[in-house]
Amino acid sequence: LANYEKFRSTTVGTGIPHVNKKVFEEFLIPVPPIHEQKSIGEILSTVDRTIEVVNAGVARLEGLKKALMRELLTGRIRVREENGKTVFYREIEFQETEIGKIPKEWRIVKLNRIAQIIMGQSPPSETYNKDGIGMPFLQGKMEFGRIYPSPVMYTSDPIKIAEANDVLISVRAPVGDVNIAPYKICIGRGLAAIRFDPNQANYMFFFYYFQSIKERLETLGKGSTFKAITKKDLEELTVLNPSLKEQKLIGEILSTVDRTIELYYEERTRLDRLKRGLMDLLLTGRVRVVEE
Repeated sequence: LANYEKFRSTTVGTGIPHVNKKVFEEFLIPVPPIHEQKSIGEILSTVDRTIEVVNAGVARLEGLKKALMRELLTGRIRVREENGKTVFYREIEFQETEIGKIPKEWRIVKLNRIAQIIMGQSPPSETYNKDGIGMPFLQGKMEFGRIYPSPVMYTSDPIKIAEANDVLISVRAPVGDVNIAPYKICIGRGLAAIRFDPNQANYMFFFYYFQSIKERLETLGKGSTFKAITKKDLEELTVLNPSLKEQKLIGEILSTVDRTIELYYEERTRLDRLKRGLMDLLLTGRVRVVEE
């Protein structure tokens, strides 16, 4: 692994690139004492096993999130607060609606009844910069993260602005991906900002709800070459609207799982860096492992 790039640079062949046998036979490798080889192998394999544990944790949490979204965002499992505790219970009474079966207590509304839609508009390109001058700028979904984007571009002449906690949605191919604005951000034509009325809707709930209906959002896209969603498409989109209290609880539950997953990803990144650093030091002999 430490010499991967070196071997890759010696590949030949146009169909399936391969390394000639002679390259391996003539490749010079350092040979430390056998006890040191074993010690180095044990150190690196311990890090690898830890990475596997973290990966398994990520997989479990991703599965949990998927299951929670499927049950909570369809109302099959309901949630309420009792004596300061969050209580889950199974729904037994449903109603048929144009968007499917939902709990009898829930209602459906057009998106424009509970939110304002702000379509993005790109500023003049000469105002773009990466020096932090002006306002952070997002042209499309390229800088989207798990929940929040990480803008790399700025503009000194913002036109359309998303406020903190607006749900950002990609309206040009690929359509339907969502993030949440962490602060004021200028949005380009590839995005729209959905600003929910806090007295009627919880932005975090709808962040996850839009993820759950991504396929439906994709069908709204029009255009033979590059699909796009219009402002009217979004305004007339029929969405769920449970009680505000239940929306907040669902949003809190799912965002807690997401934050935990993010911590696992950060730990995996740290372990990957640790492994690369150890390989660079131990497999070159710059740091030695001695028996005591």
